[in-house]
Amino acid sequence: MEFKEFSERLLVIIKSMLPEGYEAKLKTVHKNNNQKREALIISIGSSSMAPSIYLELYYNSLIKGREMNDIAKEIISIALNNRSGEDVVSQISDPSTMSSKIVFRLINSTLNKVRLSEVPHIIIENMAKVYFIVLDINVDGVSSIMITNELLSLWNMSPEKLDALSNINTPKLFPSIIKNMNECICDILSDQKEELTIEEDEHFEEFLNDYIMDMSSRENERMYVLSNTKGINGAGAILYPNVLQELASKLNSDLYILPSSIHEVILLPARDRMSSRALRDMVIDVNSSQVAPEEVLSNEIYYYDLSTDEFHKVKDIR
Repeated sequence: MEFKEFSERLLVIIKSMLPEGYEAKLKTVHKNNNQKREALIISIGSSSMAPSIYLELYYNSLIKGREMNDIAKEIISIALNNRSGEDVVSQISDPSTMSSKIVFRLINSTLNKVRLSEVPHIIIENMAKVYFIVLDINVDGVSSIMITNELLSLWNMSPEKLDALSNINTPKLFPSIIKNMNECICDILSDQKEELTIEEDEHFEEFLNDYIMDMSSRENERMYVLSNTKGINGAGAILYPNVLQELASKLNSDLYILPSSIHEVILLPARDRMSSRALRDMVIDVNSSQVAPEEVLSNEIYYYDLSTDEFHKVKDIR
């Protein structure tokens, strides 16, 4: 069964199962970087607010043998247990209620030209600073709504005030975290340890210790990953006050900023022997092969100057 047929058949089944007063429809949702995803929307009455339930994972589960009715029941359960759409509408209409929940994120400006025409934003090099309302933060992730020009007008709020509020809230709600690259690799390896057999586990600690000792003298020791504590949309932490400055001062060096995704950036001390071309080629390669299209931030690299406490796109690629 192809994905399109799956989506249409699932919609029919869900409509037959929904309580009276609820409506269901398929919708193509425009995501970051002009990416599109197929979603199912379940709403009640004339409500304009309803969660978008993406269907790709459900389609994969069908391919693996899951029953269509079981998928439909799960989706209905998610929709019916979701907070009231009307309640969300009434809350976001009140700027006094939302002012402490306004945050910013960084996205690619070129790939989001159409989207940026509809939302307040600030261009920073080839990136754009955009704004969201955080509805909920939990172990599963972050629920949020992008702030549009229309909503800003409804609030009668200036773009300057919006930006100022986001600058206060974002570091509070999503504190920055910097890890040495080796720490990140070890965290990944440690997570994989849980999947090992007892026999494999006997050798894992020895391998991990040997790895740490081996890598401590290599260049990875001088590479750092900057994100936020949730690990979601953490690249914006490069705009937090003092974050880049403190690391650069500690290392006594300017920094290269490599945007590995919208979720994090890699920071490394700027050295004369480093090839900016090689660094940019690495970013381009990772973006094209390892990063989901909607999570790409930039194919450029940036240079942070400690003396001015500012960063800029590297134009002299050599």
